Amino acid sequence: MLHGIVYVDGSFNANTRTYGWGGTLRVVETGETHIIQGSRDYPDYMVEMRNVAGELNGVIEAVKLAVELGIYNLDIYYDYQGIESWITGKWRCNKEGTREYKTFVGSMIARYDIKINFIKVKAHSGNQFNDEVDRLAKEAAGVL
Repeated sequence: MLHGIVYVDGSFNANTRTYGWGGTLRVVETGETHIIQGSRDYPDYMVEMRNVAGELNGVIEAVKLAVELGIYNLDIYYDYQGIESWITGKWRCNKEGTREYKTFVGSMIARYDIKINFIKVKAHSGNQFNDEVDRLAKEAAGVL
């Protein structure tokens, strides 16, 4: 089973009401690295979540890419606690966006028997990988 290491982050551009995400997925066995980056300004219930919407989309896109590549064992590094807490049930999903996030990731875990190890890192602490995905998310949202 292939093993992937993922870093994700989100950003929000208040001027354009755009949320963005940035991430990397490295395949441990081959060293191959994939960039995960994108942005949206819809739907409104996601825009209202600001950078959190980007954080969630970063994980969703990383899980999709992992499945495409045949990776079913993931270490996901994040700096926003909700990434893990909504999936594990430590936090309740009170918003439509968080419910959709939990439903999607949960369905992918069940369907593909994906093993996810969530690892919290401190934001803006000099972790080069976290800093890089922060830059990618800001770039995607049009903040940089």
